[in-house]
Amino acid sequence: MSGDQSHHSLWRRARWRIGDLLYPRICPWCNRVLAPHDDPLACAECAGLVRRLAPPFCAVCGAPFATGAGGHLCPACERKQPAFDHLRGVVAYDRPVADAIIRFKYGRDTTLARALARVLWSTRHLGIAWTGYDAILPVPLHPDRLRTRRFNQALLLLWSLPQRGLPVRAQWLVRTRATAPQVSLPDDHRHTNVRAAFAVAPGVVLKGLRLLLVDDVASTGATLHECAKVCKKAGAREVDAAVVARSVLC
Repeated sequence: MSGDQSHHSLWRRARWRIGDLLYPRICPWCNRVLAPHDDPLACAECAGLVRRLAPPFCAVCGAPFATGAGGHLCPACERKQPAFDHLRGVVAYDRPVADAIIRFKYGRDTTLARALARVLWSTRHLGIAWTGYDAILPVPLHPDRLRTRRFNQALLLLWSLPQRGLPVRAQWLVRTRATAPQVSLPDDHRHTNVRAAFAVAPGVVLKGLRLLLVDDVASTGATLHECAKVCKKAGAREVDAAVVARSVLC
């Protein structure tokens, strides 16, 4: 490591230590203050309730397999492979994870952003090389939804990551029409709901780029599929996706 890199790394660690003093680390799921030696992904009380996702899982969508080896596709990706190349989530979207994300997104409890961003950042252990992308795109909200919610949860998570200097490009992808909230729909209606709901912003050139899409939750992966599809159509070479949590069946 060069002197400049070492200095940057030390400064980043010092900045987060100062941040932890001003804004103590909390458990993402129950808001308990974490001790310095505690796992940042779950306090001792929540650790047994939160299911962390790990191999073996689908090579594309990251859905975990109950047994066997990973590296192959799950049945859903075999039937229709998504437009994204890889999707990775850190924890299963069960309680208490779902309760916390609902508080964050719909209850506007933005104090959870820093803790949830730490979880999102852990996708680096699952194959998401955050510093290896040409651009990182938060899944956009429609302007009407943004006015109601007052913040884009995906963008707020990116702003709260421990890594600074990432190539976040919040204006490159836009939502072209309002859609019903995915959470309110059965799984078989979600792809139809978001079909043709996204576009690359005018003047943005994606040809040959490696992109990372970011959102809070993936259920069927329909939203991320549609976002990746328009990016690929615009010439993107590779499109991966990272989320805090994803729904799992097994």
